[in-house]
Amino acid sequence: MKNTLLLFFLLLATGAAYAQGGSLVMTPSPANLITVSGVANEFELVAHATLINETSQKLTITWERTANNLFGANWRSLVCDNITCWPPTVSTNTIILNAGQTSILDVHFQSDGATIGPGYGEVTLSVTVAENSAYNLTATYRCDAFTVGVATPYSKELKLYPNPVTDKLNIQFNDQTNIKYVEVYNLIGAKVAEYSVYNAYYPMMIDAATFEPGMYFLYLYDQRRKFVTSKLFTVTR
Repeated sequence: MKNTLLLFFLLLATGAAYAQGGSLVMTPSPANLITVSGVANEFELVAHATLINETSQKLTITWERTANNLFGANWRSLVCDNITCWPPTVSTNTIILNAGQTSILDVHFQSDGATIGPGYGEVTLSVTVAENSAYNLTATYRCDAFTVGVATPYSKELKLYPNPVTDKLNIQFNDQTNIKYVEVYNLIGAKVAEYSVYNAYYPMMIDAATFEPGMYFLYLYDQRRKFVTSKLFTVTR
């Protein structure tokens, strides 16, 4: 009987330890700057990150914009999570991630004008988890927008057309950037498609007719799977 009870409590303890395993993971690592750069004649530049609930429980996650240091004329920052993209007037939001779920946590750098203009900025987000403060983290996003004509890998803007799209989405790559991989994510951070790019010199066409109506993020990576840039597009019917 004692052995049976001992085994029972051991199983309970093991199960509890398992249930508490895992963590809230951010990629890229919040220990490093999350960076994006481009030319000043683009409307916006997006620094991309993803939150992943690797625990076996639901997590209540609150992000807060704790620093907003923007040194471009009329620059502003928007924060996007799995609910929506929040304007500069909203500095905090709470989201729920079930076990295994992911959410984007992007910062969009843009301005009130037609283009972002030259400048740079850093935005810091503090992320707290109600269920376990050990999962809390802080991440800093940096954007650099260079004057048109400065030699950068982004000197020719990547274009998506038509946008909004109903069926076929065309991607005209920046011919100075060696794009090799393309991924499509919906607004809640779930990957809905991925593609390999045979030759970025030529435009690429993807079938958007299989996507549900709504907004999507297109993420582009180089041959080393290093994030290069992202674009927003809308699917309509």
